Amino acid sequence: MKNKKTIIAWGMLILLLCLIVGISYVKFSNTSNKKKENPAPIATQTKEENLIISEVANDFNSSQELKNLESQEKITIKGEGKDTSLYVTYKDQNESTTYEFINTGKTLTISVSNSKENLEKFKKVFAVLVKTTQKKLNNTNEIEIDKMIDDLFENHTAYNAMSVEVGDTINTYYIETEFKLEMPTEETNTATEEQQTE
Repeated sequence: MKNKKTIIAWGMLILLLCLIVGISYVKFSNTSNKKKENPAPIATQTKEENLIISEVANDFNSSQELKNLESQEKITIKGEGKDTSLYVTYKDQNESTTYEFINTGKTLTISVSNSKENLEKFKKVFAVLVKTTQKKLNNTNEIEIDKMIDDLFENHTAYNAMSVEVGDTINTYYIETEFKLEMPTEETNTATEEQQTE
């Protein structure tokens, strides 16, 4: 009788251990499958952002504005899309400067030194990039676009497709790549003035 009870106890113990191992296997194999499924949307988003940046770089390099600027001022400007950034290199006879525009969704963002010398070079790059993105949106009114860019750099006026945050030594510029650049309406100007007075 004692022998029979021992055999049954060992059998139950072995059965219990098999049950615990089986449950653990099922539990951990399901969580590892879930972890493998989650990164796919992130990779797809990054791939799309890379395609957008490559497209912006190609449009930038082939733009007529860039060719005109290079021939008039004897400078070389070249854009290159890498990962989620657009690198634009500005070369003149004295030096070479590279600007990195970071793609955050549909916005290109860059922080640059606000020294007078740097802003003179950067404004040329910025203007070509804004005109390139606007041309994709069928906005080819270059006279108005030039006025808005001048206003952004001189008076720090924000527009629907571009804006600036001014700091002590660094300015951060934003270009919205999917908004058509428009002059602010009277309502926008009034709202901006009210916010500034508060």
